Amino acid sequence: MDREEYADKLALSGEPEKAMAVMKERKWTVAVDFDGVLHSYTTPWLNAHTIPDPPVPGAIEWLHSTVQTFNVAIYSTRSKTWRGRRAMKAWLKKHAGNIYWEAPGFLGLEDVTFSAEKPPALVYVDDRAYRFTGDNFPTQDEIHNLRPWNKGRKDRQNGKP
Repeated sequence: MDREEYADKLALSGEPEKAMAVMKERKWTVAVDFDGVLHSYTTPWLNAHTIPDPPVPGAIEWLHSTVQTFNVAIYSTRSKTWRGRRAMKAWLKKHAGNIYWEAPGFLGLEDVTFSAEKPPALVYVDDRAYRFTGDNFPTQDEIHNLRPWNKGRKDRQNGKP
């Protein structure tokens, strides 16, 4: 019986507190970048605590699904200040609606952590990542041409996106 099945059994037998404790047991961590992965980040940067844009489509649902199996740590350049971390948490609470809170048999997004720095993790989900495979160091042109998924690629020859 896996952890989720055991938690379901506890919940059905009238022990929801024990079920939630089982669900929260130590799991692998998935580290998720905030801007460009969760927050659509279409408005130019203002400051660490101003987060004006809506979520990337499907991001909140994916996050809720992921937190059921993994610990989730959100990190960002905003994480350097307590106001930035507080703003990200408030943004998540606003956009998550009812799935922010725990429900019988399900963890809520209130269980997501907001790390002050890049946390140790099984995997990092980031819109500005370069996948290094051991011998594929990026060239300077590749670095200059890398763009987040929602910004397009820049053509360095003529400077156009």
